[in-house]
Amino acid sequence: MFIKERYFFFRLAYQLTNNHRFTILHIDKVSKEIWLEKKIKNTSHVIRLVHQSFDWGNQLKKDVADVNNRVKKMKNFLIGRKIHVHNVYIATFPPVDQWETLKNTIQVKDRKKIELTVYYLDSQSIEQEKNRLYQDLFLPSFDISFPESVMEMEQVTDYFEKRLSKTHQTKKQESDQLFNNGKPFFTYLLLMINVLAFIFIEMNGSSTSVSTLIKFGAKYNIGIVNGEWWMIISSMFLHIGFLHLFMNMLALYYVGSAVERIYGNSRFIIIYFFAGIIGGVASFAFNTQIAAGASGAIFGLLGSLLFFGVNYKRFFFKRWVGIYWLL
Repeated sequence: MFIKERYFFFRLAYQLTNNHRFTILHIDKVSKEIWLEKKIKNTSHVIRLVHQSFDWGNQLKKDVADVNNRVKKMKNFLIGRKIHVHNVYIATFPPVDQWETLKNTIQVKDRKKIELTVYYLDSQSIEQEKNRLYQDLFLPSFDISFPESVMEMEQVTDYFEKRLSKTHQTKKQESDQLFNNGKPFFTYLLLMINVLAFIFIEMNGSSTSVSTLIKFGAKYNIGIVNGEWWMIISSMFLHIGFLHLFMNMLALYYVGSAVERIYGNSRFIIIYFFAGIIGGVASFAFNTQIAAGASGAIFGLLGSLLFFGVNYKRFFFKRWVGIYWLL
């Protein structure tokens, strides 16, 4: 029976990924789990396939509670207004005591609407539970068939397992590539220029002195009107006091490194200067006070990072938040 269960476990996962385009979130060969996900009708349908039997209902209930906690941690990088988790167990026998109430859909208490449904595909209910799963997924079901010989069944199972592993690895490499389009060369260069500019100004006056700031290129509306337009650019590299420098450079280090890795060196420097110049022009148009700092450029980098996060939500959270819900 174990061989048949293993065959169906991998066949079901392969059928969902290959025929219905579910994305593989995670494969755990030790605990025999596969997590899949697909957005259907504004709902993120997450399927947890697990090859495991439970002798008692309390054991099953404890596992379901554990899945609830993991779902709460994973909700941030799932697409869709709602999350429906389909907890699918593939086993030989059901628990010996009463456990059927766990099949009722559970509403997980959270700000985001989360539902969890349990399916227990044992040797007696495999057809019925499989159909219930596909009905809840709004998908046409498929007929269950098993190879005639044990050897053939093992060969087909190995094929499904290898294909799933290869697909998962390929997707992982593609997601990793999104964050390896460039090394943070310009980020470090800009950090050095800003720090050196601050030291130079302190050695030749004071970074909090208005006259010193104007002398070395802070944004000064009268000067810009008189033709010193370069102040819009030079002001990006000046800072008023050490705290101003420290906060901006801290933001540039973390945000700049991420943006440069995602967008590459050329696009990073274009985003940085374009945002900085736009910020300088806006300051000239709406603020008559002396101004300096890299804040405008950094806000532009934050905007580009937000744009990436919106369009690649899952990869964004997996990179910076981590998949702690699987631990």
